[in-house]
Amino acid sequence: MQSYGTSGQNSSNMIEQNSSESDSSSGDSNNNTNENLGLAVFKGDKLIGELDPIETLCHLIVKNRFSSSILTIPDPDYPNQTIDIYLYNQSKKHPKVDIINNSPYISLDVHLNARILSINSSSKYIEQSRLDKIENAINLYLRQNIYNYLYRTSKTFHSDIAGIGRYARCNFLTISEWDKYNWLENYKNSFFNVDVSSHVKSGYLLTET
Repeated sequence: MQSYGTSGQNSSNMIEQNSSESDSSSGDSNNNTNENLGLAVFKGDKLIGELDPIETLCHLIVKNRFSSSILTIPDPDYPNQTIDIYLYNQSKKHPKVDIINNSPYISLDVHLNARILSINSSSKYIEQSRLDKIENAINLYLRQNIYNYLYRTSKTFHSDIAGIGRYARCNFLTISEWDKYNWLENYKNSFFNVDVSSHVKSGYLLTET
């Protein structure tokens, strides 16, 4: 079990991971897949909530700690069916924070690579038009879930558990101005803009169903 504090936020909030994730401190170079079982969210010593697996995935993406994971999404052409996607290689883009009418406006630009693991199809090759639809489905699915995660942290937890506050400091000329703004108090008034783009590397399936 690993614990992560919210450094750079003047916060006592803590997230304690109940799953394994790949990073430079994991000590296991052979395991590069996130096992997103969920996170317990603490404020000081008090448990204030839990993140489910998809929220945990979103948390790692926002924190730029995502390595790889398997995601199941609805098939855009066959709504009653699903597609298993292997996500990996997140570009390291940090959130951008502007202060508008004293409220944080947080923009997040997410880029991920993806590979299809399984799909209900009799063909080993998927045409580009079908791939485009799958990419759009991945983007919409992740975008909505990242939105849900971010608004839950701000409106329910009132807690910047992803450490976004460190990117807000550039809006203030001095440390005293930053301290006076009281990021933790204002984070609950945040608005978010999330853009997700994925690139499916190949139309060939790794496995077939």
